[in-house]
Amino acid sequence: MRKRKERKPFKREYIPVIIAGVVLLILLLALIWVILWRFKKTEYKVDENPADIQEVLVDSANYATNAKEYEEMVELAKKVKISFDIKNDYIVGYDYPEDWGEEEGQDPNAEPPHTEEFAVYERYVAISVSDVDAEKLYIMYSDSKGNVKDKVIFSDPADKKILIRLHYVADVNEHTIEVREAKGSDEGILLRKIKFKTPRYNEYFNTEFCKTYPDNKYCPETTYEKISPTKFEQEALKLYKRDGNSNYGKVKDSIVKKESKKKEEQKEEKFTDKVINFVKKNTVVAIIIGIVIVLGVAATIIFTKKKKRSSIR
Repeated sequence: MRKRKERKPFKREYIPVIIAGVVLLILLLALIWVILWRFKKTEYKVDENPADIQEVLVDSANYATNAKEYEEMVELAKKVKISFDIKNDYIVGYDYPEDWGEEEGQDPNAEPPHTEEFAVYERYVAISVSDVDAEKLYIMYSDSKGNVKDKVIFSDPADKKILIRLHYVADVNEHTIEVREAKGSDEGILLRKIKFKTPRYNEYFNTEFCKTYPDNKYCPETTYEKISPTKFEQEALKLYKRDGNSNYGKVKDSIVKKESKKKEEQKEEKFTDKVINFVKKNTVVAIIIGIVIVLGVAATIIFTKKKKRSSIR
């Protein structure tokens, strides 16, 4: 008759090792998820319409001394309309074109004439706030770039219109308009608050590629998206190659030069610099990797010690 093998009792000293293993597995799964999420490819969207105006909830009724007057002022504030556009008609000076002086009779040292031919224009965002009752309402303005106007002056009170001009079009900008009571028992009380975004000017809009392919997804005059130079060049390379355009070679040479320059810079970069840059760019990933390593080492030490003790016994 065979002897039944006795079951060895479960050793409690293995519990910390099991817990460490489970934690290690969870962290590894979290690491994989973070990497996949972090490096997910972004899709560029071309914005054809202005950003929607968002109404911010305002509840000033409790501060009003006259409820009826307050309601009337709120109704007036609701009539205020906002529109905006990016324009390029603001003259900042006069200058000659780059090739000026190559033809006979052209003196590049002479003062350029103050005519439209030699005018230098600057782009700006023109925000129009209309249907503002100047007798009863006033406007306060601020934006995400630090521009603040405590009380905006009317361009033409008779037309009930205010024009705000901002010479900043490099990035998307968020604007805030506050409509307040101009006079009465509750002068200065907030009646309405509006937020909206204006797009940035697309630096690729006037390129030769966008003149050839004006309907391309990377060629709108304004956009709410940040378009990568690499993506833009790849798009140009693809279409130029497809259509047998002579500019294909120029774009290809430009990409090759940039890639070779990047490789040279990467070779010169030390290993320690690479680690530091990786940590800076991927803080979450670096923290998880550090925790995983620490827990892995801790689990190994605990397991080794427990094994030695059990073998001595």
